[in-house]
Order: sequence, then structure tokens, then C-alpha cells
Amino acid sequence: ELNEKLKSGWLPFYEATEIKEFKTISYCVELYVEYLEKDFTANEKRFDTLRSYRNVTKKFYAYLLEKEPKAKLILEIKKDVIIRYLDYLLYVKEVKAVTYNNNLILLGIFFKWCVERGYLKNNPAEGITKKKKQPKIRQILDAQTKTKLKEYGKENTAFYTACMLTYYCYIRTTEMTKIKVADVRLF
Repeated sequence: ELNEKLKSGWLPFYEATEIKEFKTISYCVELYVEYLEKDFTANEKRFDTLRSYRNVTKKFYAYLLEKEPKAKLILEIKKDVIIRYLDYLLYVKEVKAVTYNNNLILLGIFFKWCVERGYLKNNPAEGITKKKKQPKIRQILDAQTKTKLKEYGKENTAFYTACMLTYYCYIRTTEMTKIKVADVRLF
């Protein structure tokens, strides 16, 4: 009877104590995402924050399912697993240092949440160093390109206005998509 229980995944020490560390990774990820969505509903988190946290956590979980199938319990996630995931992003997916660092930060937040809830004893993402960011290479538009843009803008005023706002006012594209007519004062 015991052998059959063990084959089906039963852990005797899990039954004997109230240790939360023996929860599965999927349980912790699903619960974390559920809490994030509740925070968003309660206006404690912005939608972009919810989207970022959820995407990074789910991509990490998908990586675990594909590349680390033996890891089932949250306590099996150690620093080396996270480093392998980040290396996978950097060298296989060829992401930039900014994406690497963002994934490291957001995974750190997830594991901090796990520690606070008692699913882990310590944060396995702590102590992993960030990658140095490459400086941005900015290109100044030459006079000929500006003239072409202005000619194109005569027929496409909305596009031209958006270009001028991003170029001269340093508005990022994400911010640009959120601007409403009520946000603009012309005088």
C-alpha cells in the first residue's frame, strides 16, 4: 500500500507536518497570478504591472516544464535553475540585457512572495548579478530625412504629429499610446 502511495507522488513528511514547501510549482504560480489579478481588480496594481509580472512568471514556468521537467515542487527551485533560465533567455532567445535584468527582478519578486507565504525558506534569485546594459545609440535625423518626413506629414497629419511628439518631446511610444485628447492643452 505504501509503495503504491509513493508511486503516485505521496510524500510521508508532507502528510506528517504542515510544511508549505512541498507545494508544486504550478500551485504557487497559479496562486501568485490569482493574487496579482486580485490586486489589479482592487486598483493596487496597474494593468502593465499585472501583465509584466504574469508573463515573466508564466514564461519561467513554461521553461521549467520544457527544460527542467524533473522539478515539480517549489522547493526544488534553486539559484542554478534560475541562472540556467536566464542564460537560456540570453544565449538561446538572444534577449538584451534589459530584458534579462527585468526577468531577474520580476522572478525575484515572485520568489520573495513565495518566501513571505512560507513556500520557500529563502529567495533563490537573490545574489544573481544583473547584466550591464549597453548604452543606447541615438541617431539624429539629418535635414533630408526631416524634409521627407514633413512632406509625408502633410498628407498624414496624425502620424506626423506622433512623430514630432516622440522626437522633440521625448515621449516614449508606450506613453504615446496612452495620451488622450483631454491630456493635451494647446495654449
